[in-house]
Amino acid sequence: MRYLFRFGFEDPKEFKANSIGGWDDESSEAIWINAPSAEDALAWGRSVAEQFVTRLFEMAQIEGYSWSERGFAHWIEDEEPVLAWARTSPQVPQADFGHMPDLETVVSSRLR
Repeated sequence: MRYLFRFGFEDPKEFKANSIGGWDDESSEAIWINAPSAEDALAWGRSVAEQFVTRLFEMAQIEGYSWSERGFAHWIEDEEPVLAWARTSPQVPQADFGHMPDLETVVSSRLR
């Protein structure tokens, strides 16, 4: 079954601005995950989110940032308008349970 995993995170620019200004700005990302169940998709999505954010910060030359330690929101999307958008968007990556998507492409688009 295919599930849309969504998660919030700070990108490196938001992290710096939030640290200086005391703000809580954040971004969000979505990924289709093919998994046996919603619980499996949620669990694998957490792994993908951690790797995505780790790579994002590494490319910005900021070490030691952990998405999971920051406690950002994450969920399996169930709102039909969002699902309809994601079904037609070429920008939403896909991954099979246990396999990482091409994070370099997604990360690179965030650093522009």
